[in-house]
Amino acid sequence: MMNKIDTTNESTPARMKSILIADDDRDLVHAISRRLMHRGFRVTAAHDALSALILIKRDRPDLVVLDIHMPAGNGMCVLEMIRSEPQWEDIPVVVVSGEATPAMIRRVHNDHTAFVAKSEGMWPRLEERILSMLNPLDVVLR
Repeated sequence: MMNKIDTTNESTPARMKSILIADDDRDLVHAISRRLMHRGFRVTAAHDALSALILIKRDRPDLVVLDIHMPAGNGMCVLEMIRSEPQWEDIPVVVVSGEATPAMIRRVHNDHTAFVAKSEGMWPRLEERILSMLNPLDVVLR
């Protein structure tokens, strides 16, 4: 296994981290995307499960925000595929859903994935999960 060599230095800006938002609620995707871009992330969006898988394969995002209920397959299937592929298994995932059964939350946590319930006030919780998963020190130092 080859190690990646970090070619950044103090005069070279670090690569922007990329986040894929996979959710069929276009208004929610737009709102989250704007906030993430404001924080300096590169954001792509998928509005169904199949598109999410295509974008994960094409772009290999640094993190995925994944809705459970989407057209063309569901988010749990996407999560299972992410965790079953060696080149994707370490991608952090934050599952978002308006339907939070205890069994579903247990399943998400068993996959070493964060869960955020969809609600009007979800942004602070989602932002905290994203930041802690991408750069744990960033959250501590804020």
